[in-house]
Amino acid sequence: MLTVVIVLSPKRKRLHKILLESLKMNTNRVKEIILITLGYDDIGYLDYQIDSLNNKGIRTVILSEDSKKSLAECRNRGCELATQEYVAFLDDDVIVTKLWERNILSNKKYDLVFGSVILHPIYYKYIRHGREMIYATASVFNNLLISRNKCIKSDCVYIFSPKTKSDMILCTRGLWGANFMVRKSILKRIGMFDCRLGYRKGGVLGGEDTDIVLRAFKKGIKVCFAEKAVVYHIVDPTKLSIRYALQKYATIPHAGIYYQLKHKIHIITYLISLLNVLVDKKLTLINKIDIISLALLGAFIGIILRILTQFDILSR
Repeated sequence: MLTVVIVLSPKRKRLHKILLESLKMNTNRVKEIILITLGYDDIGYLDYQIDSLNNKGIRTVILSEDSKKSLAECRNRGCELATQEYVAFLDDDVIVTKLWERNILSNKKYDLVFGSVILHPIYYKYIRHGREMIYATASVFNNLLISRNKCIKSDCVYIFSPKTKSDMILCTRGLWGANFMVRKSILKRIGMFDCRLGYRKGGVLGGEDTDIVLRAFKKGIKVCFAEKAVVYHIVDPTKLSIRYALQKYATIPHAGIYYQLKHKIHIITYLISLLNVLVDKKLTLINKIDIISLALLGAFIGIILRILTQFDILSR
């Protein structure tokens, strides 16, 4: 019924056991798990978890890819090898909850299903590092945008059908590649992940998930957000460094320009999408100020940091 594809980073080995244990304990319809290691092939630290999955009847496939490969390239490889009709993609720093499988598969009539990615309620009961607040704020912020952009809501499921490019842009917010499922035939129809995007060693440019959603909208593919298909996110310590945050902001303009060229989205379209927020009656004035100010601040910081990276200031 379901293949799960996970790309494993060598920096997060301590989290991989937790993820595989959660899949073993909380799933019954997962028939195959494809693990793709980046830059290493010693998988011995997961022997116990893999044996447990095999004993449960879950086929486990292990691949090793060059560390220079992007997340998008690895996910394409995993999808090509998947034997099940539906393929779920999970980040390697999440924990699958008990209701995840049921809620993501119950919405398989939609071709592209995204689930919730939230901070672990126990692990982050007390925020230990100030920078973890960035991720907590981002989760709330994105869920707010999801509720604003719904076309139809039915039992915590948001079904999107944007009619304009500005609506398409807004409807991509909050749909994270850390937790989503797609029908394999649909991914081949709209095209595989763009290998020029996706996180890779030496850079933090993402956006392969946003690109997939934009292409799906253009093809008229049914996209939904299943709020109860929850995975818990454990923020990796490497993502809490100031250097990582600066590098991530520096790639925002790059990704934005790339989307504009690839999807023929004019900068005016972005401005229109922000204006739509201002006239939305479902948002309070505070919500609108938060969204607009964060969007403008992020763009400003991104441009400044992109300039700094051109002079190699951040790498010194």
